[in-house]
Amino acid sequence: MLRALTLSAGLLAVLMLAAPPGGAQVPEADRLRAFFAYPAGPVPVQVRSLGVSEGVREQEVTFPSPLPSEFPENNTVYGWLYLPVPARDVPAVIVLHSLGSKYGEMERRLCRVLAFRGMAAMLVALPYHMERSPQGYRSGKGLITGNPEEVLQHFRQAVMDVRRAADWLSTRPEIDSERLGLAGISLGAVVGAMVMGVDRRFSAFVSMDGGGDVALIYWESPLLFREKRAAREAGWTLPEVARVFRPIEPTVYAPEVPRRQVLMINGLNDLIMPHRATEDLWRAFGRPHIVWMAGGHYGIFLAEKRIYAYAADFLERRLTGRSPAQPAPAPQVPVRLRPGVFVVEEVGPSLGLSVDMGFLGRRAQGSLSLLVNSSRPLLALTWSPRRFVIVGYGIPVLRTAEPRLFVGVEVTL
Repeated sequence: MLRALTLSAGLLAVLMLAAPPGGAQVPEADRLRAFFAYPAGPVPVQVRSLGVSEGVREQEVTFPSPLPSEFPENNTVYGWLYLPVPARDVPAVIVLHSLGSKYGEMERRLCRVLAFRGMAAMLVALPYHMERSPQGYRSGKGLITGNPEEVLQHFRQAVMDVRRAADWLSTRPEIDSERLGLAGISLGAVVGAMVMGVDRRFSAFVSMDGGGDVALIYWESPLLFREKRAAREAGWTLPEVARVFRPIEPTVYAPEVPRRQVLMINGLNDLIMPHRATEDLWRAFGRPHIVWMAGGHYGIFLAEKRIYAYAADFLERRLTGRSPAQPAPAPQVPVRLRPGVFVVEEVGPSLGLSVDMGFLGRRAQGSLSLLVNSSRPLLALTWSPRRFVIVGYGIPVLRTAEPRLFVGVEVTL
């Protein structure tokens, strides 16, 4: 097929490097890093002050992307820098947002947490997001398409933009260029894992809701079912996608990253980020510390403050050498939310919501739960023998009645 024979110029360059003359053996990661090369030199940045609030100075930063696209709006990189006041030779963390984020509100809160700890933090808008959205596009639309070769170039641009932001941060008198870190949520965690492997200036990385094996994520995440369908209709297969995505595959580079530099925080019941993709990245990083939370892709952020405190502790230790006087405990959600269809004994099927607490089992398969449905709430003990399935035995809480057995098909938020 013509499509299968048509490769981007950048990918062709990488493939040519894969077979150096004379039979010399070059490690794959070193060959593929050439895919993210760009001309060195000063970064033409414009900085606009946004004021000082609660001891944190905020600035808007813009600079041209080192890899222009066909959309002019996408070719200016936007960033928001949060500096503690005063700031001199402080560490800096680049923070990357989730797919489709319109304003980066969650990530801005993390930036402020880090600034309160004495670290600079810079939220960087990824391609096709926020102010970089082309006219008529919603934030995030266009980054991931049904053409894997386009996706490859978009992620290439993302990695290069983050590296260029680090170039500029390294020139700032307020920043210690030897102490740079990364933190990302969902899409931002995937991009951050790529950057961490490609650019060795970063010595700390917090991945939240992230994973590796980007071809698997593209092929299996329910968020991308339209893009996968378009790719399949065009004749793509998973092995072909994996081949094209090889330069942006974090697990290729991760073995070179010391595992002490990485913290991973993920949901046990994540339906958006394939579990295998998370475990693939965890193994590739050498099995760093990982916190498994009893929740899904979105639900774990019911414990946002706890997650950010734990992440900030890690970054502070890695980038300053200081240990917090009162370290934050490993984060866990206060409740787990599981909407679904539940069949209650002698009542029948109905829509409902299981609100889980007091988790049981190594993977939190069991819990004390409140089942809220169309008949009557039940206080129950529940167990999930497999994904999407929940069984329980509960006592009605609003009126006297016999205990009920129930079975449900649920989706964890």
